[in-house]
Amino acid sequence: MAIKINKERIYFRGPSATALFAAAIEGSVPDSALTSAVRKACARYRVLSCKLIQDDAGEAFFVPCDPPRAVEVIADPEPFDWDRVVREEEKRVFRFEDGEFVRFRIFRGEDTTLLLSGHHLAGDANAWVFLLRDIMTCLSDPDTTLSEIPITLCDPDTAARGVKLPLSIRLMVKTVNGQWKRGGRQFSFEDYETLCQKYWEKRDTSVLKAVFQPEETEKLLAKCRKLDITVNSALAAAFVLGAQESSVGVAVNVREKGCETLGNYATGISVDYFPDADTSFDTRAQEVHAAIYQKLSDPKARGFLLKFMSLIAPTLIDAAYFSAFGGYANPIASRAAQMFGFTGTPKGVSLTNLAHLPIPYAYGKYRLREVVFVPPLVPGASRLVGAAALDGALCLTMHFDARETDRMQEDFSRAVGYLRRMAGIV
Repeated sequence: MAIKINKERIYFRGPSATALFAAAIEGSVPDSALTSAVRKACARYRVLSCKLIQDDAGEAFFVPCDPPRAVEVIADPEPFDWDRVVREEEKRVFRFEDGEFVRFRIFRGEDTTLLLSGHHLAGDANAWVFLLRDIMTCLSDPDTTLSEIPITLCDPDTAARGVKLPLSIRLMVKTVNGQWKRGGRQFSFEDYETLCQKYWEKRDTSVLKAVFQPEETEKLLAKCRKLDITVNSALAAAFVLGAQESSVGVAVNVREKGCETLGNYATGISVDYFPDADTSFDTRAQEVHAAIYQKLSDPKARGFLLKFMSLIAPTLIDAAYFSAFGGYANPIASRAAQMFGFTGTPKGVSLTNLAHLPIPYAYGKYRLREVVFVPPLVPGASRLVGAAALDGALCLTMHFDARETDRMQEDFSRAVGYLRRMAGIV
């Protein structure tokens, strides 16, 4: 059975759409046991037994692989290092047209670190967290039986139910789609590989990390409760002010309660913020919180991106990447690249806060000491901030262009400093 992708199309030909998770498991875990647990957990999800195909009209579909592709699990002999790992993983093209959407590496040290690299076509960040949970479950009990989970893709019309775009925007998209249909083209997987090679041949990225221990996290939570704001808003304020930027994008989870499957159920909103010179950080955090929740409480603002992207011709979304980064000369594709923010100087701050991970940290004799999340540095973004809390500890990362390391280190230090001072952490 073929299942057409819609919301996921933005990642189909995107050169940077890999989410990374490093799960530190206390103690030494045999490679064979961990590999067996990984493959058994992955077999639970039908989407990981599929591949993507593109038809003559340019539409893309999940179809079953026969036989399914074996999930890659590699024992890495080198010590774990974020800069090395992220640079290697982001340059490796996922062969999703052969059924590859996730891969793993095992690192040895005081703990056993399992690195999960997952493509956004098959899952958002929360999806890969659920897969990590299932891996740990299978590791603790190799005889456990996990029920099969069918492919359940996010439907933009359902996730943004009741949202209707303004007539002017619908007419604009219809016109652009018509222009594209007359002179556009579709791109093959070979074209995509060439695009990725061009994109990454002059790029490297780096990652910075900071951890708030459980007692520090509790102080931060207490201060946020006192200010009547969320930790998410505090993080957004700290990083947009630390970066001295004027806009912040915030990832939004549109999963219905109880939805714990793979699939990409993330969208986003963005807010602009221009603080008064004399206001305190606490006040600024409250103002950022108000701006974020004004949009989150507005169904039109919350659902805009979902509805807008679902109207655009799928192959035009692909073409925007090739125009921006692959040398494809087409005025409509160039316009789309500008509209999506792929061209021009990267700016702003983007935040994906997974909050308290909805999974246990203890699994029989095994225990997750830490889960570190690094969002992909998507085209057009200057930095991606990831946050995840487990067993009371909050881990923050920032993913950025390595050419900007000095400036980004200063920005990151400022942001973390804002949060520590806010919480009264010396």
